[in-house]
Amino acid sequence: MVMSTTISFVEPERRSDALRLLFSRFPADERESRLEEALKSAGRGTLNLDGLLLAEENGVPVSAALTMLQRDGVTLVWPPVVSPQAVDATGVEEALMARICDEIDRTGSKLAQVLLAPDDTKETELLLRFGFEHLADMFFMARGLSRDEIGESEVEDELEHVIYTEGDSERFASVIERTYERSL
Repeated sequence: MVMSTTISFVEPERRSDALRLLFSRFPADERESRLEEALKSAGRGTLNLDGLLLAEENGVPVSAALTMLQRDGVTLVWPPVVSPQAVDATGVEEALMARICDEIDRTGSKLAQVLLAPDDTKETELLLRFGFEHLADMFFMARGLSRDEIGESEVEDELEHVIYTEGDSERFASVIERTYERSL
């Protein structure tokens, strides 16, 4: 049997299939909630899934990847996640990466970035083969807050989502500056 691999952007009605593949690396107990949140966010217009790619072997979904071109010209990349059911996993992964690079070039992106965990050596090697460079190590730290620390009102009621425009540059700079207060 001849293997036929196709890669295409995902239509909204097939997003669940592609996102399930993309989220398959997460712990099983997190996958459904991540899928639900992603679909809700896309439905609200706060998550752009136009760059969601699906690879199929003979019509069977076997891999997914995501690119998101931001307003600032930076493309965020979620590298391919390949299903164990893929017959030609390496071929599918490489074809998807080639398509991702074509999309980055086609959109005129100024920069494409990927966030990886330090132990993601396979993904790092793949990205290096396709021209990505390691530029920085980032360390994320978080501290949860109790309901007493947050206060009586719901935090979500206090948040306002605003799309950045040039006219908001001073406000944006002020918000960023305030995030460093008492941060050490």
